[in-house]
Amino acid sequence: MNDTKTIKEAADLLGVTVQTIYRRLNKLDAAKEYQLEKDGIRHITAAGIELIDTRPPEQRPPTPGPGETPHELIAELRKQNAILEKQLEAVNRQLEQLNSIRLIEAETRLHDLRRLNAGEASANLYTRETKEVKEGNPSIFKRLRDKFTREG
Repeated sequence: MNDTKTIKEAADLLGVTVQTIYRRLNKLDAAKEYQLEKDGIRHITAAGIELIDTRPPEQRPPTPGPGETPHELIAELRKQNAILEKQLEAVNRQLEQLNSIRLIEAETRLHDLRRLNAGEASANLYTRETKEVKEGNPSIFKRLRDKFTREG
């Protein structure tokens, strides 16, 4: 019964009205062998739907092959989804590790640059002060220090 559909389902599948389905079935000579009635509801087989489908073959949806019922497809898609989720988690973990490594490297570089700049700044102060003293032109700090130490 899985390969049968109600007349309404067949009409929705083919994109036509229920009346069109009945008209097409009435035109077929062997229409009775493609129809079933269950609980007062008419059903049409997959073969009957293919016979009354007037769309060109390239516009028809592919018919499921053996082992491709909707439930089996859903189960297969769920398996593939689980695999993809695991792969995504692994990629996210790798990304977090790489970001942590990059952050550590950046912090190390920043620390090294700060030490370098501090060392250069103190070296610049020392060389500037000695240079000014050698030229006979003491820096403002040196002059202030000398002034307060002489008076005090």
